[in-house]
Amino acid sequence: MRYIWSLSIAVGVVATGAMNVPSARGDWFARLKCDIAYAYDSICRGYEMNRDWPEPYYHEDKQAVREPFAIMIAKGWRQQNTLGSHHFQENSAELTEAGRMRIFWIANHANEPYRTVFVEQAGDPAATEERLDSVRSYIDSLTLDASPPQVVETSDGVRGWPADRIDSIERQWDKSMPNPRLPSRQGLN
Repeated sequence: MRYIWSLSIAVGVVATGAMNVPSARGDWFARLKCDIAYAYDSICRGYEMNRDWPEPYYHEDKQAVREPFAIMIAKGWRQQNTLGSHHFQENSAELTEAGRMRIFWIANHANEPYRTVFVEQAGDPAATEERLDSVRSYIDSLTLDASPPQVVETSDGVRGWPADRIDSIERQWDKSMPNPRLPSRQGLN
């Protein structure tokens, strides 16, 4: 009896295992198919990456190289379009001839994305506002084909000198030059 009982348990375990074998084989086969598909996809992806090698990677590099130049260009335009204290009369916010000419150039000839007039801050906020109003009123008096430029206050200083100072330096240079002379004709008979 004991033997029969053990035998029936063994047969039951084997039968249960035999019933699970096809599903286990199916799972194994499905996993094998997935592994083969993954390996195939990896090989294809690796081949395509090698085939197209620099293309997927150099866009960030190009952008990293171009970005400093774009910043320099924007700062150059900002410097070019900034009105300093020498573009205004000494003790007022009235524009000088150089200031009016600069605004006219910005409004008519500057590239559209950079068509902005930057006004350097004065000593106090009231004087800065007077400068901004003076620039805006001059822009309103111009006849423009395009939209008028924006007027923005800036704390960046202007690199430059007033034209009369440069003119006086040039005149002093011209005065200090010796008169032109030809060399003497020694040795020629």
